[in-house]
Amino acid sequence: GRRSTMGRMQMKRLLLLASSLTIAITDASSLHADDTSCSRMFQAGISRSSAPRWCRGNKLGFTAPLALPPRVSDVPRAQTRMFGVRSPRAARSADYWRGQQKNLVSSMSMSSEDSSSNGAMRWTSAVSLGFGGLIETVEEAADKCRENLGEGTSIDLVMCYISDRFFEMRGSQEPARQEDLMKVTELLRTRLGAKHVIGCLSPGVIGMGEEESPEEYEQVKAVSISAACLPNVDVKIQRVAAEEVPNNDSVEEWRRLVGSPDPADRPVFLLFSEHNFPGRGNLDRFLEGMDFAYPGCTKVGGLTARFKQDVDLLSTVFGDVQLTRDKVASPGVWVVTLSGDIEAEALVAQGCRPIGPEWEVSRTKGNKVFEVFDPLKKEAPVTCLAALSKVIEGLSPAELELAQRALFVGVESNSMNLSDLQQPKTAQSSQEDPRKDYLLRPIILVSANDKSMLVGDVLRPGQRIRLHVPDRSAAMAEVEALMSSYKRQRLTELLTGSSSTPAAGLVLFACIGRGRPLFGEPNYESRMASMATGVPVVGCFYNGEFGPAGGQASLHEYTSIYTIFRSKKLGGVTSDSKMKEQEGEQNNSGT
Repeated sequence: GRRSTMGRMQMKRLLLLASSLTIAITDASSLHADDTSCSRMFQAGISRSSAPRWCRGNKLGFTAPLALPPRVSDVPRAQTRMFGVRSPRAARSADYWRGQQKNLVSSMSMSSEDSSSNGAMRWTSAVSLGFGGLIETVEEAADKCRENLGEGTSIDLVMCYISDRFFEMRGSQEPARQEDLMKVTELLRTRLGAKHVIGCLSPGVIGMGEEESPEEYEQVKAVSISAACLPNVDVKIQRVAAEEVPNNDSVEEWRRLVGSPDPADRPVFLLFSEHNFPGRGNLDRFLEGMDFAYPGCTKVGGLTARFKQDVDLLSTVFGDVQLTRDKVASPGVWVVTLSGDIEAEALVAQGCRPIGPEWEVSRTKGNKVFEVFDPLKKEAPVTCLAALSKVIEGLSPAELELAQRALFVGVESNSMNLSDLQQPKTAQSSQEDPRKDYLLRPIILVSANDKSMLVGDVLRPGQRIRLHVPDRSAAMAEVEALMSSYKRQRLTELLTGSSSTPAAGLVLFACIGRGRPLFGEPNYESRMASMATGVPVVGCFYNGEFGPAGGQASLHEYTSIYTIFRSKKLGGVTSDSKMKEQEGEQNNSGT
């Protein structure tokens, strides 16, 4: 009986291996987050050497192609007995699953030895809890980064995210002060030899923990540091004050504002806005100007958040630019310009789902919306109060509970484009088009006096809007679909021979309303991003996020921007996207 049991187990493992190979060859499009045999092999304790080669990563830059379940309890008890892993008690060990995740991460990205030997781009990240003071915590995280990269490695850019809890009076410990931020900048330059430093304060930081697994520390004292070795990349850090933002359409003036990088080089811009930058309209104007000067270039970042602090700080952002009280009299945006052998891919995930029909704005004044109408029906405009009441009456009890927690207006990002308005609209395309990009804006209040709706943005007649509610299930499904799509794209590039360079690092710009409050568990987004890309994850939580929407840089809310960095070249050959751009330029010149 024992031999027959062992025989059945071996047969199941062989069938498992065969099914994995069949999936890899015949149906690459079916590789999703939780439905392939590769994941089960790792869960069952089968060594990676016995897994098919495509499942071992082999420097492909994407996950092997499945991820471990988010919790140990997701592994059925019957499946655990079938493959004879360890006992259920041992299987629930956090160290065991972290070790499995570490193996997956190491199989997805280029090893440090290989990357250092060929001069490739390298990123590392480390996070430290603030059991001591700010300087001690920064030193601990910096030493981890140096250990990961090795002595002698040239570090071009360091990003430092500090919890704002360090600046609160707690117990007998004195809060950190402005001069401590200046010390942090100098410490990172001397201890890591960093050429450039940028950092900000946040209510929560994100980085790689002890077991090389991502950690999100919210509302606790912690520091996260990312160190990047960027060969053949020019790094510039500048602070643009609000009063310096041009009021004209001079392309040269806009480009000079950020260091005048060559647009043909397609630079990447990281934007860190100070918390008191005056008005959303000025931020929108700044983003529009950046798009005007550098169309098609990646622009990502966040609006830093400032909560209760017991000390007076000059700015929530710090770095290469020395601040004085005269300089910070006009709040600004810090711009990190990366040009040369670097490119970035921005993935956008929102935590809300739409409810009710889509409306078109009819009458507004500032950020007040008075009347809307259904663009698919030939009816007279109705007040916002009447439209909201009609939608709420049709909600289910579950949707009504979500709406009572928070209610957003989704503004269609391309609803003011002439090309979009000229396209005929049907009921199905207008209400169910999954490709629509909505910019979420909070509903501040609904007035019973003038029956208007006060929105956290200035809307104009003709824009299309739709109500949204935050939803945990929809948010998790969107993140999983986003990461699965990224892995499927990487696998397709590999199979078609058009694979770009592997990912090197990932910076996560997440809204303060996401994280544990939205997903109900810690480290969800950073863990999914790490398992999908196999690279170090770093970032923090913001009060607004800058990212693409409808082909333009926009200010998002309740959103996460996953920014994946890689080199442009692969073995001395330009990437596929770069080649297509060059071909397009040649065709244009030929015509």
